[in-house]
Amino acid sequence: MHLVQELNQRLREVPSDQAVAVRVSDDRVGIELRLSDWNRLGCLLERLTLDRRCRDQLSLDPTKIVGEITYLEESLAIIETEIESDRAVLRSSPPRINGNSTSFFEVDLNRRQGLSLRRYNYDCALGERFPVAAPLSNATLERLISDLSRLAG
Repeated sequence: MHLVQELNQRLREVPSDQAVAVRVSDDRVGIELRLSDWNRLGCLLERLTLDRRCRDQLSLDPTKIVGEITYLEESLAIIETEIESDRAVLRSSPPRINGNSTSFFEVDLNRRQGLSLRRYNYDCALGERFPVAAPLSNATLERLISDLSRLAG
């Protein structure tokens, strides 16, 4: 069964309008979603993680992610890369600025382990960032899972 279909089936088994964590996998990758709320129209995504299930490194290329994941609230850009450790950090560019707070998506990518996608809010007055739930339609979430699992190829 395709990962998106399996996730949809698992979500249908859980009552809507509540927090849920769902994990699915195939022979290549595992995907875990943490949702603070969900229903038939959309969700509040706390975190999406994708990890490798085999010995091979994931073929996740930060440039391809930036080029293909263009449908979130903001575009993504590569912020830093560490070639020796196959790591990269991608963030919203530009981030959303609202008064004293800045919100952005962040992708922490490690080709040897996987990736994590979260949304953060940086409070300028406090000088700290906090994870926040990102509102996504079900169609956007399905597309994101499908694209990331394909890119992990």
